Amino acid sequence: MRASSLYFAQQIPSAHNIKVIFASSMLNLCEFMSLRPDLKAAKTILYLHENQLNYPKRKTEERDFHFGWVEILSCLLYTSPSPRDLSTSRMPSSACKKKKKKK
Repeated sequence: MRASSLYFAQQIPSAHNIKVIFASSMLNLCEFMSLRPDLKAAKTILYLHENQLNYPKRKTEERDFHFGWVEILSCLLYTSPSPRDLSTSRMPSSACKKKKKKK
């Protein structure tokens, strides 16, 4: 997983017609998109099948926080203003509606 973004960034030809990127938590989506800015127009779907921050470990193992950190960064790509265009959120439009202030 640690090098998956680099691997997949190299597998996609520069001349492509990609409209959707479906990624799992095994891909660092932020890193991948930074390596391939030509894909910024593609819709992205992120599937998180396991929570890496509380994934069970053996008593003798130390927790590796790298994978949990990758999930957090990839999720922030959707919940924060997009680093791709610095203005719009990746959240569904219903979640982004501004609440009216009470007077």
